[in-house]
Amino acid sequence: MQRMIRMAAILTVAAPLLLSGCSSEETVKDNEITVYLYETRMLDEFAPYLMEAVPEADFRFVASRSEVDYYEFCQQNGDLPDIIMVGSLPVREVQELNSSLMDLSKTETTFYKACLDAYTDSDGMVYWLPGGGVANGFVANVELFEQYGVELPTNYAGFREACEKFTEAGILPYLSDYKYDYTCLYTLEGCSIPDLMSLTGTSWRLDYENCKTDTLNRELWTGAFRKLEEFICDTGLNEDAVTRGYTMTLNDFAEGKVAMIRGTAGDLENYSQYHECKLLPYFGETEEDNWILVTPAFHVAMNKELEDNPEKLRLAEKVLNAMFTAEGYAASTDEALSCLIPYNRGVDVEFPDTFSELEDIIASNRMYPLLTSDSLLQAAKISVQKMLTGETDAEGAYENMNSLLTELAGEKEEPVASMEKAYSIDFNPDGGSRATSAVANTLRKISGTELLLAPSSICTGSLYATDYSEKMLEYSMQSGGNHLYTCEVTGTEVLKLARLAVEGYDTFNDPFTDETLPVCSGFSMEVQKEDGVYILTDVAVNGEAIREDEMYTLTIADHVANFTALAEAAFGDKGTERFSGTEEYARTLWAQYIAAGNQPEKPTDYITLKYKR
Repeated sequence: MQRMIRMAAILTVAAPLLLSGCSSEETVKDNEITVYLYETRMLDEFAPYLMEAVPEADFRFVASRSEVDYYEFCQQNGDLPDIIMVGSLPVREVQELNSSLMDLSKTETTFYKACLDAYTDSDGMVYWLPGGGVANGFVANVELFEQYGVELPTNYAGFREACEKFTEAGILPYLSDYKYDYTCLYTLEGCSIPDLMSLTGTSWRLDYENCKTDTLNRELWTGAFRKLEEFICDTGLNEDAVTRGYTMTLNDFAEGKVAMIRGTAGDLENYSQYHECKLLPYFGETEEDNWILVTPAFHVAMNKELEDNPEKLRLAEKVLNAMFTAEGYAASTDEALSCLIPYNRGVDVEFPDTFSELEDIIASNRMYPLLTSDSLLQAAKISVQKMLTGETDAEGAYENMNSLLTELAGEKEEPVASMEKAYSIDFNPDGGSRATSAVANTLRKISGTELLLAPSSICTGSLYATDYSEKMLEYSMQSGGNHLYTCEVTGTEVLKLARLAVEGYDTFNDPFTDETLPVCSGFSMEVQKEDGVYILTDVAVNGEAIREDEMYTLTIADHVANFTALAEAAFGDKGTERFSGTEEYARTLWAQYIAAGNQPEKPTDYITLKYKR
């Protein structure tokens, strides 16, 4: 049975939502809106949805990165897009970037007060709007609870009792993957949400996120580690949890060895393949102290320069409003809409049975937005793991984390390379994208092959004539596990692969705008566009038509799932067996190559796009 819950306790703020421009060497049209998306999968449904929702906008989509410091790098090079979307947002780490963004505190969209407060600075400004909460808590195997006659807990005392009963029955009450920094931080904060939401907690958080302090409040965080110490004792966690990863934990849960694991609403579909599941909150002393830890599915910010262009501003407003509708949420998230808690009014959600234990908590707005930063994640991981291995107690963990936080806050990435020439990500029908071509040509040189084919999303933005840290070198290429896959092919097979890449093979790599057409190196393509449909009309090597019976060495640079789909579409079920893949990610190979003192290969004209009227 599905349950309908209406959002309550909402803070209303006034005036319209706005967005703004991006830098370009050419004159930007009033209806041209550049949107940088934080994952390639958002090219699948979300980007086409925005095109349909705001048809008068001429969209430029770039599948970019989710990291805030990448956009600070773009900012330093005068190259911010109109609309920025990121996933995780360490509020503390966006202070410099915020100076180039619009204040969104006065907006038509209404948000939960607690959720919007987490993004409001000490001056009352809001530069980032959170796009719906992904609930974090405990995934419970309901079948095990019923089998052993254990009641689902409704407060911490019930949680402790459930752990005792499962332990007596020889079932692990709780496990999770404390190999990862996020699990360490989520649990540390989740166990102490009522304290973190207190006046002391919210005051310290505001200071920390506004860079007014680099140290932990002793009373607040010693208390948090004591709560965690109690949690570790009650659940029976030990040093084994430190090396435990996601897959190992999932397997134990699937085999019925463990009753509860830390998880998110997005994990429920995966876990529910094996058992009937419910998502439980982080428990307090009473039911009124139970909270859900939430992480937004995405965050949206807007370039301040749009304020100088009223026409673009009007369009940008429509785009942003479209993002915060039920349709926008559904298109932007990879989990079902029923697993996303909207932060704004006007979106009604039918929550599944797996959410039944959270209904009252959601309705009463007991949702705690995760506090995070890179240094907080690193410090929490080390400190929590030391507690799990028995190396320290709560007081020692506090001292350790406080010391680490101060040290890590001062760390800066040093340059490892300098690029001499800048190349724009902008797509030109007569040649393609200069930045994407430079990356593709460089990857082909690294692979040592004659030809290379890749999606446009292999490149996350423009290349700048400036110094690069190792991190920024990697950030200039797509994340998500891209490798270089190489084999020998005939000219006929090159034609087939290129045609699939241009015309589509049922993945989110399928082109739907000019900017999403594939990039190639070592050969060029002629493409015709008619009524939004792309057709490959010619392939040339060294300016001459490709010889269908000639052999070539070819590399495909892509994520394993999309590479597999392309290889199988071209060569059948065992198509991938023809290729040998690199162990290292393509972005790592690229970063190492440039850091070794090499410059990106010069871009070439790899595509000619003709429009049939």
